[in-house]
Amino acid sequence: MSEGFGKSVVQQIEEESGEQRQLQVVEAIARTGVQDPEAIAEYLSEFKATKELAQNQEEFSLRIKAIRRNLELTADERLEAGREAAEQARDRHAELSRELGRQADKRLSAATKTLFGGADSLTLNALADLDANQLDTRAEIARTSGDMDLLRAVRAVAAAKGFEDLVTKASALDEDNEISAAYQERLKLRSDSGLRAVSNAYAPPPIKAEQLQPSSAEVQRARNATESQKRSAERVMSGRPGITDR
Repeated sequence: MSEGFGKSVVQQIEEESGEQRQLQVVEAIARTGVQDPEAIAEYLSEFKATKELAQNQEEFSLRIKAIRRNLELTADERLEAGREAAEQARDRHAELSRELGRQADKRLSAATKTLFGGADSLTLNALADLDANQLDTRAEIARTSGDMDLLRAVRAVAAAKGFEDLVTKASALDEDNEISAAYQERLKLRSDSGLRAVSNAYAPPPIKAEQLQPSSAEVQRARNATESQKRSAERVMSGRPGITDR
């Protein structure tokens, strides 16, 4: 059985559209040079603000379709309705993009606290003046002795000094699964390129005036519907209603 069996054409188009946007996010993140852009895109897709950005884009598309299909609107009314829809969608998009940033900052703060917080101040002071090689030795000592408090302090000092390779190593050596999770989350949130990619992918698309005009097929469907209603009314008034008129 094919994967699309039982789905309407509209459903399949919407799914393909969502997949295309997700691909755009992955490609935009990949262009920044970060590792594993697919994982970052998938992670960010679970944010509430990301889902609301997608919803805002979809609602804007539906509003434009409704304007185009409304044959009672004049050309000026169409332009005004389109302008209003675009303005509201852009304002909502800007608001949700800021909210996405706030949600990301909150998660990053929590991950950073888990990853680097809680180290003893005396241990931190003792490690503060060590270079990368010396800190690496302390990380090995911590691993061998099972001293996770020392490992946490090594990780904090390494981060402060910009020794990211050592931060990675000290995180991997930690026995606490929460440390591994916090490290992965920090890795995905350290660059704002992912957030920009999400925001850009779900931005309301620009709309031209001609896109607000109904197609010939839509005009014909509306005429057919009007004619059908007229014939139905005539049958009812003449006492010859059909099944669909009752």
